[in-house]
Amino acid sequence: LDTRQWKLITVSARTSTALDNICNNLAIHFRNSPEISFADAVYTLNVGRKEFEHRRAIVCSNLEEAVKLREELLTLIRKLLVPEHSDTLTAMDHLAKSYYDAGRLDEAIKLSTELLALLPFDPAVHNEAAWKLVTNPDKDGKYPHAKEAVAWARQACELAPGNADLLNTLGVTL
Repeated sequence: LDTRQWKLITVSARTSTALDNICNNLAIHFRNSPEISFADAVYTLNVGRKEFEHRRAIVCSNLEEAVKLREELLTLIRKLLVPEHSDTLTAMDHLAKSYYDAGRLDEAIKLSTELLALLPFDPAVHNEAAWKLVTNPDKDGKYPHAKEAVAWARQACELAPGNADLLNTLGVTL
């Protein structure tokens, strides 16, 4: 077994939202810049950053493997816990984000739809799903799921009228 192929990616931020944004931006950067050495990028992430309270780590050999690990985790959690359990919902949310990050939009939308069905009255879930759709183009740079993004953003605004963040997402989707 050649252990050099495995990489430990560590990322941290001051808030959980900032951590999600950093992870999303990294995944987009990796996806859009295939010429970048995955090993060099991981080394820089692990050595060149200060540690903050909110942290995420994963051991993998590439981005697709990171997504696969999240899929396996969700499968295991679904076997052990009920769908409404907070750990199941968190795992679903993380996997949906990984799908978006890896450019697997159809799978991301399917999982986001499942999550919305389990949390139909949570404006933050609707807003995040809409934001992901409107900020993640497909491989051709197009947004084929704009209708879903608008619907989810509108639902978020109906659930929490007057919320500036939700209105901002709705504005971007339109």
